[in-house]
Amino acid sequence: MFSGFYVTAVSSIQEAKTQIDVYRTGHTSLDFLILDDQSEEHVEDLLHFIHTPDSPRLRETKIIHLYTPTTSRTGHAVFGISTTPGVVKMTKPPRKARMLQTLAGLKNLPNTFTTKTTSVVSKAVEDIAAAQRTLFGNVLIAEDNPIAQNLLIKQLERFQLNVTATGNGEEALAEWEAHEPGYFSVALFDH
Repeated sequence: MFSGFYVTAVSSIQEAKTQIDVYRTGHTSLDFLILDDQSEEHVEDLLHFIHTPDSPRLRETKIIHLYTPTTSRTGHAVFGISTTPGVVKMTKPPRKARMLQTLAGLKNLPNTFTTKTTSVVSKAVEDIAAAQRTLFGNVLIAEDNPIAQNLLIKQLERFQLNVTATGNGEEALAEWEAHEPGYFSVALFDH
């Protein structure tokens, strides 16, 4: 996803702070920090760590906060928009075109991805049309996130599919076994 970029990957907040210190004392600026973490507190902590008076090279660093929307994010909107300057929230999984457009927007670069995105969109529409012609009948889904489950149900029902939704794999297997062979055209399970 980040070919052509200089990327340093770390696996903890402490490792991130160590790498940030390298930029703080070095001659290179840090354009973006991409944080894959559910915690709003970690975002605030890193933002304060970056934007200190002794860090002029980090003044323009933007944080992209990757998170999975859930209904259990106490006190936070499910699909929240960051109200903190310098922080952009993005739901997971991030799509390459969307990520690159976000990075370009944060650097005030022109959007040069439009033509490719259009062809990808038109191909996706063609693929959906083909799927609509070949997929029919009953679909079994197993999705534990109620928001994702409802979204998936609505998307599949638009194609006149009959959706049986379950909350986990065990429930889905029970549903599968409760029907005669061939009843479900396809079963979709999240990981």
